[in-house]
Amino acid sequence: FGCDEPIGLHTIKKAKFIKSNVISDNSYDSVNNNKLVHYSGNITTNAVLGDNYVRDNTPVLDRTVKMYQWEEHSHKSSSGHSRSTRYTYKKVWSEHEINSAHFNRSGHDHPKMPIKSKDFRANSAQIDDFTVDRSVLKALEPIQDLYLDNLIGKYAIEDRSVIFIPNKLSNNGIGDLKISYKYVPVNTSVSVIAMQAKD
Repeated sequence: FGCDEPIGLHTIKKAKFIKSNVISDNSYDSVNNNKLVHYSGNITTNAVLGDNYVRDNTPVLDRTVKMYQWEEHSHKSSSGHSRSTRYTYKKVWSEHEINSAHFNRSGHDHPKMPIKSKDFRANSAQIDDFTVDRSVLKALEPIQDLYLDNLIGKYAIEDRSVIFIPNKLSNNGIGDLKISYKYVPVNTSVSVIAMQAKD
């Protein structure tokens, strides 16, 4: 589609394409092989996904890790022919590792992130008569928090869904970690458009 087309027209064309080219069918029919098929149903899998903290029977699991870090800000000013840059630093929770080695002022170092955000996907899952592979599961975005009540007592848990791991080598919170997870529970109702292959 042309980049200068109205968004509404783009949406209408997409809807027409789907109506003309996508078959709606919730049961497998070999006549639909190599065609785009829209199907809905409850998703199931035998896969167990996770890491050293969490393992759960789910087709889709996303881990978010944030570390308490220093963040540098520059403030430029000028007076006559003179220009100067002032740097300030504040502590932030960031999912992305900030390289403190590039800071302009010393004294604001923080450690490397020992664990980072990651998306986990099962190799396959079942939606009624259809088997979906990892490429389809990558398109599913989990929105439900994974509650960690079973970890209470083993780790510090915030809001039932966040693992808090303090940096024992720091007395100002820098390097502390927060780890949380979102997932798609088994038997969740999903709707998929994908190319049907031979059973």
